[in-house]
Amino acid sequence: MRIAIFSESFLPLKTGVAKFTYDLCHHLIKRGHDVILITGDFGINYNFDFEVIKIGKISKIYANGSWTYFILENPILFYKNLKKILNDYKIEIFHNQGPLGPPYSVLSSYFVKKINKNIKTIGTFHSKQMKITISLKLYSKFVKKFINYNDILTAPSKSTANEMKEIFNVNSIVIPNGINLEKFKANSKNFENSYFKIL
Repeated sequence: MRIAIFSESFLPLKTGVAKFTYDLCHHLIKRGHDVILITGDFGINYNFDFEVIKIGKISKIYANGSWTYFILENPILFYKNLKKILNDYKIEIFHNQGPLGPPYSVLSSYFVKKINKNIKTIGTFHSKQMKITISLKLYSKFVKKFINYNDILTAPSKSTANEMKEIFNVNSIVIPNGINLEKFKANSKNFENSYFKIL
């Protein structure tokens, strides 16, 4: 399959979503899929075993008790760039890592369906909101207009899926993040001595 992964949080950022996204791309390629990653520009370039395409610049705001990263870009330019990427790479699946973040994590699957309704869209919720505030309730009205442009929604736990149902009235398939068995395995060098090395 030709898969585009979209994430506004990616390496070198030290976030759980960034690490999960890298592992997802890496292991999809190992399974024989053609994968590209769409993200913003952090001002640093790294080489990966998959193509990274940057649209706009990454910025951040403090929200919900942590830093939230997002793409700063003119919406018309973002749409045009996304359309070119989807068409040039003949993308079949678009996987959005976090369909709640403003502006483009919320809008990206909507844009994809406007560009080509045959592309399958997946949105993965990565975290719980912790506190249901008035501002979150207001924001949820905006999100609800676009969230259903994802053909499938997934969550890493039942509690996250339940919260997304409560706030956004959507159903999610629970798919745990899993463990990188290449790194964490029984014959790991961490287990060579009679004690386990934590650091």
